[in-house]
Amino acid sequence: MSCEGGDLGISWPRSSRFFVVAMLATADSTSLRRAVRRTRRRFKDARGRFGEFKFHRDGASIRESILRSVDRTDCMITWTAVDKIRQKEHRKDCRGVYEIACAETLRQILRYSNSKSVDIIIDCRRSRARQRHQLDDLMGGIIVSHHSGYFAPEYRIRHLNSETSEGLQIIDFVVGAIFQKVERKDDTYSDIIGDKIVSSRII
Repeated sequence: MSCEGGDLGISWPRSSRFFVVAMLATADSTSLRRAVRRTRRRFKDARGRFGEFKFHRDGASIRESILRSVDRTDCMITWTAVDKIRQKEHRKDCRGVYEIACAETLRQILRYSNSKSVDIIIDCRRSRARQRHQLDDLMGGIIVSHHSGYFAPEYRIRHLNSETSEGLQIIDFVVGAIFQKVERKDDTYSDIIGDKIVSSRII
C-alpha cells in the first residue's frame, strides 16, 4: 500500500518543505483491517460506524491506537521524503516530485521482498485517470527491473478511495507519523513504528 504526505506546492512558507511517500508491505492484510475495526469499536462515538480515519484530523489517542496496531503486525515499511528545496529541477513539475518519491520508495521495498506476486494499492482520490496510467507504467517497470528474486513477480496495481479501504487508512497514519518526523522534527508517532521501518531516504 502506498500513500503520500505533505503537499506539492512551492509557496514557502505556506507549502511544506518535504513531500513524503510511504509504502507498507505485508502478507497478512487481514491483520491490518482488524486493526482499523478494533479502533473503530474503541472510538465509535468519535468516528461513527463507517467514518474514515485520517491522521491529520484524528487526535493523539486514535493515532497511537492505530500505529501501535501496525507495530504488532507482521509488516515492513519504507519511505522517501523529497526535499523540494533541494530538488530544484522538479519544483515546477508536481507530478515529477510525486513520481520520484513513489519510484524510490518502491525500489527500496523491492530490495526486501521476494514475493511471487505483488498487489499494490494506491490512494486515487487526488489523481486523474491519465496520471494513474502513467504511474502504473512507471511502477510496473520498476517491479520488472528491480525485483530481488530470479523472476519478476506477477503484479497488480489498484487505485482505491481511502474512504472505502481500511488498508489505505492505515498507511495514512504511517505517512502522517513520518511527515511529522521530517517536516516538524517530531518523533512522537514515528517512534511507535520504528521497528517496522526497513528503509528510509531523504532526497
